[in-house]
Amino acid sequence: EKTRRMELLIDQCEIVRFPFKKRLVLANLDLSQEDIPVETICSSDRLGPLLYKLSLAGNPLGQVPDPLVVKLTGLRVLDLS
Repeated sequence: EKTRRMELLIDQCEIVRFPFKKRLVLANLDLSQEDIPVETICSSDRLGPLLYKLSLAGNPLGQVPDPLVVKLTGLRVLDLS
């Protein structure tokens, strides 16, 4: 259920109206660090460099996976509240 919901959110993010400012909100999904689909998010043929905002707010994360900080060169907002 959690994985399916994440995939739907990622798919919706890919078809938004503003192709150069993509937002992905994975807030309050009870995600751990291992649950975050890092490869999918960082993939250059999906979201990668076009991702402007990533919200992981409300998830019990011990730490943020390194690729989310290193590989997402277009990321300007990372919400971990």
